[in-house]
Amino acid sequence: MFATHLKQILANRVLVSRTNKGSMILREKQVMAVEVAGTPSDMTAIDLRKLGSFSGMREGEWKQRCDYLLVYELKGKNIAIFVELKKTLSQENKRGVEQLRRSLPLLKYLHSVCRIHYGVEPDKPVTTTRYVLIGDKMNPRLNMQPVTPGRPLPSENYREITVNKFVGPRLRFDLLRSN
Repeated sequence: MFATHLKQILANRVLVSRTNKGSMILREKQVMAVEVAGTPSDMTAIDLRKLGSFSGMREGEWKQRCDYLLVYELKGKNIAIFVELKKTLSQENKRGVEQLRRSLPLLKYLHSVCRIHYGVEPDKPVTTTRYVLIGDKMNPRLNMQPVTPGRPLPSENYREITVNKFVGPRLRFDLLRSN
């Protein structure tokens, strides 16, 4: 229900539409584009960069946010996946994981707006959050096993969040959701 409510309150310019193959293309100009295949039909994908800037905030880390927010319902629970796109994944993707971490207040804000507008009951399930970093390629200096595009890499714990990493231009949605 949260995903549906978001579609009703957000402007079309911030929503990512599905292709006729049931996929979504998440893109960052001059960085990369990734196709997420097999997305649920009721999922809402939000381009967080188009929500506007935080004009009242000082410049710097307080204005950081990730690229996309994917929201859907699974077995009566709201699931939110924050997605950050990077050209190259490396051990030093601290900016990317920090952008993911600092995006949570946006989800809380959107949830509050929906709760106020639609009068959602307080006993509704809390939204489960996941954090995903997707890169077009790996830094060759990483000492890792060969990477298959679209397969998960080892996750990283960073300041109270777990970030799942993927490499490649195409991913299956079930991989994003299951990690």
